[in-house]
Amino acid sequence: MIRQQVFTTAGELCPPEPPHASQLAVLHSIYPLAAALAAVGMPRLSCRANAALFLERYAERVCPVELAVVQQAFTHAASGHSRELIALDQSLPKLAELRELAGASALAGRLQSEHLRPLRDERLMQRYWEAVEGGAVSGHHWVVFGMTLALYSVPLRQGLLGFGRETLAGLSIAAGKQLVLPETDLAEPLASATERLPSVVEGVLSGGGWSGLATSLRTGR
Repeated sequence: MIRQQVFTTAGELCPPEPPHASQLAVLHSIYPLAAALAAVGMPRLSCRANAALFLERYAERVCPVELAVVQQAFTHAASGHSRELIALDQSLPKLAELRELAGASALAGRLQSEHLRPLRDERLMQRYWEAVEGGAVSGHHWVVFGMTLALYSVPLRQGLLGFGRETLAGLSIAAGKQLVLPETDLAEPLASATERLPSVVEGVLSGGGWSGLATSLRTGR
């Protein structure tokens, strides 16, 4: 496990913010709302009920795919399989659920990978980063996050739940801003969507999540 130490201005030793935590914080503003709406086949939001439906659909349709990709990236990184990690990144725009989100994901992933700069000497990270800089892969944030969990020995279940929660929270904030609603107005729909995540995560961890996606990729859905 990789450890870091930093000091406060008073010279006291304090734990740094883990890279995966800073990556989770970015999820609050990662997707343009229009792209997330398109990912679930919805037009511009018009009311609170519309926003609640959006969050529900995202949790049902997109979160399982995102979390399955994070899990697969974690598995490849934990095993040191850089070639498979690169192939995974290259395949993601082919997935219908992620197609509208891939551009924002690639931009965020490149920014997030800066937090992994101290690991550039790690063989896995070095090969992946060379592929990103060479244009062979886009550097999607789903892959970068899964790789970060593995490199810093963060429990996968914890990482998946955090990823799903922060993504939904960010979308709820964006929806509220578009509708000019106070954050509390969407608290109940957000909680309802978030309650779906534990079962989604269990499905991913049982292997059901990625097997379906792999079939989609083979058949070119």
